[in-house]
Amino acid sequence: MALTNFTTLKTAIASEFSRSDTGFTNAVPDYVLRAEAVLNRRLRTHQMRATATVTISSSASTASLPTGFLSDIGLHYTSDLSQLTPATDADLVYWGATDSGQPRLYRVGATVYEFERPADQAYATKAVYYKANNLTSDATNWLMTNYPDAYLYASCFEAAAARQAKDRMAIYKPLRDEIIEEINRLNSKTQGRVRMRHDASLARGNQFNINTGGYL
Repeated sequence: MALTNFTTLKTAIASEFSRSDTGFTNAVPDYVLRAEAVLNRRLRTHQMRATATVTISSSASTASLPTGFLSDIGLHYTSDLSQLTPATDADLVYWGATDSGQPRLYRVGATVYEFERPADQAYATKAVYYKANNLTSDATNWLMTNYPDAYLYASCFEAAAARQAKDRMAIYKPLRDEIIEEINRLNSKTQGRVRMRHDASLARGNQFNINTGGYL
């Protein structure tokens, strides 16, 4: 049986454990969910990169993170492609400005982007970020298509862990970890062959001065 989607994955997990009873099969989606959480934490590949429009509303100093946000790559204004700068500890002295303006610094909160000042008008930005895989809602994805064994081994480990089956945990854990390492390694090789073109106009090597609205 080919592993191509969420449905075939659930069947394969039940087959691995030779279980067809309702109690087990009903728990399988939860095992997949837990497995996917591990995969999302440990994988960072170009297939997981996504973009989304993020609007900073007038007078707002926060904006919601895109759906499925895992980690940040960058944020820039759509009007002129100028980049917002991720805040460092040194920038926190500028944080919490009460005078409105065009935000230039940002940091990632639990559920929102946070900016150093309220926006003086609505601004459209484009977020580039790593997006979580979500097999239960999408039915299939690039990871299932290209590395179905990653889902299978990770899910079977979670099933074994839930049942405290240490012998099976010892089987599936190294298989899961090896495929995760291999996917990240292959992605690194692929990205290493891509020559990135540097645009000096987008470089932000200096510190942002919140008082002047420019860079030092």
